[in-house]
Amino acid sequence: MSLEGEYNPDEAPTQWVKGAGDEIEKGGDKPPKAGKGRKGKKPKDQKAHPDFDDLPGYGGLAFGNDTEFKPPSPPTAPQGSPPPMVFTDTAKLTEEDCKKALEKFVADNLCYGSKPAKEMKITSHKGCTALHYKLETFTENRSTKKKKVPYKGGHVDGPENGEPPAPWSIPCQCKAEFKDEQVKKEVPHTAKVKKCKDCKGRGWEKCDECEGWGRVECEHCDGTGHVATQDQDGNEVQQNCPFCMNGQKSCANCGGDGQVTCEDCDGYRKLKCYIQLKVKFINHDDEYILETTDLPDDLVAKVGGNTLFEQTLPMVLIVHS
Repeated sequence: MSLEGEYNPDEAPTQWVKGAGDEIEKGGDKPPKAGKGRKGKKPKDQKAHPDFDDLPGYGGLAFGNDTEFKPPSPPTAPQGSPPPMVFTDTAKLTEEDCKKALEKFVADNLCYGSKPAKEMKITSHKGCTALHYKLETFTENRSTKKKKVPYKGGHVDGPENGEPPAPWSIPCQCKAEFKDEQVKKEVPHTAKVKKCKDCKGRGWEKCDECEGWGRVECEHCDGTGHVATQDQDGNEVQQNCPFCMNGQKSCANCGGDGQVTCEDCDGYRKLKCYIQLKVKFINHDDEYILETTDLPDDLVAKVGGNTLFEQTLPMVLIVHS
């Protein structure tokens, strides 16, 4: 056997089920009116967290709030003068190339006439090279927080297996460089099994809609069991409410049981608490257009071209033309 709330690998966790006969302390002296209870899940600030002490290297963490950790020192900048980079003029368009480009532009626009483009005489043309420089900076951010999940059995890697590694010493690889990605991992040797504090280890909570009664006051007849209607002569008469029985109806939220499964432990009564590491790989784009015409830079950035040079380094060199 294990002490209350402790982890015992020989004990298989069991899930609470409705109809277990647990005694419920009802709220008030009668069932509340339908629709007065909480809608949706319990707010995070109303949940009771288990007692999960700080661990070496991970002090001051909280459930639900990420704490960022300062990364190691950045790589040193490249030493010496960067090699010169020669950008040759690639704008070697012929008169025929210009004419074909104009004809294609006309063809792509439904209301443009093609005759001028085909018959016009080009008296002169001048090519101009535009440089589109794109700098991608791939960064990594690491943060941690206390995490709790229903304990449904299985191995628990706790502090008895060793001291938790520092956040930036935990191996974590991205699927592809220069792509945004987020990875969540359990920090080794930080897990503990604790009794669920939100439901006091029962696996269930009192239904907030009916306050444990299993029934609610009918909103159609205000709990009287009767509604006013008219007979064939137009006289007002009272008849039994078609929506309830004697002014009350079964609670739709709990199915008439007065209990709902605990949201925190999912009815398993215990929680696995651990430190969660969140790694965010973020790609930052910076672009610069160098050209001497009056064309808008955003249009120049969209066109195709030839790659003149490409570098992938921990810290790229300064570009000199």
